[in-house]
Amino acid sequence: MNKQKFIILSLVLALGGCANLPEYDSLSSALKGEYLLNESAFASIKTGMPINTVHQLFGDKMTVGYTVNSNDKTYQPQTIPNPYRAELVKGPNGSYTVEYYVARVIVPDGTINDTELTPLIFKDGLLVSIGWDAYKALSTTK
Repeated sequence: MNKQKFIILSLVLALGGCANLPEYDSLSSALKGEYLLNESAFASIKTGMPINTVHQLFGDKMTVGYTVNSNDKTYQPQTIPNPYRAELVKGPNGSYTVEYYVARVIVPDGTINDTELTPLIFKDGLLVSIGWDAYKALSTTK
């Protein structure tokens, strides 16, 4: 089990080091224990983008690590769905689709909590806003 955790942590660190966002500093993030995921997709999305284009950028799943098959020593990918979860939210101008994508791993504990997710908010199939502040504004103006 410790070998599996080591492999997963190594991959997360490697993925974090590949970030291409200018504001991302992989060394300081690693020291804080935070690792960015889906970074190229987040850098590419813009409001007004159709939901199917966003789905193409993120893909339908993301590999977050590998486990070793003890029988034949092969690696099996561990994946999570993209988006991680979704919901319909009633807002001031009708219904919105909110999709939550994993943006970072803060604690590599095998669970994903809201602090590691970024909501993308869609109205009529188009991306209208990104982030928790936008989600909070939407959910408080019902």
